[in-house]
Amino acid sequence: MKNLFILCVASLLIFGSCRKKDGPQINDVTLTIPYLDSTYLPPELYLFAPPGTQFPGGALFPLPPMSFATMYQSYLDQYNTDAEDVRSVRLKEFSMWIVRPDGQKFDFVDSLKIFGAGENLPDVLIAKKLPVPKGLDSLSLDIPENDLKNYFLKDSMTVKLSAVINELPDSTTRIYLNSVFELTVRTLE
Repeated sequence: MKNLFILCVASLLIFGSCRKKDGPQINDVTLTIPYLDSTYLPPELYLFAPPGTQFPGGALFPLPPMSFATMYQSYLDQYNTDAEDVRSVRLKEFSMWIVRPDGQKFDFVDSLKIFGAGENLPDVLIAKKLPVPKGLDSLSLDIPENDLKNYFLKDSMTVKLSAVINELPDSTTRIYLNSVFELTVRTLE
């Protein structure tokens, strides 16, 4: 009797797990979304001091905000989903490198903070480098664990850079910014 009971339970487990599930299945899909942009240092930095001017102890310089279209709807359309199916949006990488002038390093920056902003949303810290190592022409920033879903689901997102600098760099300095977001969305299959 005991063996018959064990055989019945085992049969139910085996055949029950092999049964095909009815209807569509809900799955989470994670998309990687890169953005690349570049910026020049604003000419206003040089109105009162020439390149090479030293700031002992550092000086806080907010750089002009940069906005970009999130294009979130085009990503959602690929999976036949909409904004209410977005589970999370996280910044996974934020890097920057100097492309001009040749030989320019980030030595003029002591610390760097990047904030995300969106319409009717407070600024949120999305990346930082405290302190900025010397001798580098490229940086990979540290990313706090923030869900940026509400920011990403706007038509555009604004990035604000705030730097403590110790010296005014060459006025032709051009910096590329690379960010990589991960969008997790619920889909039906």
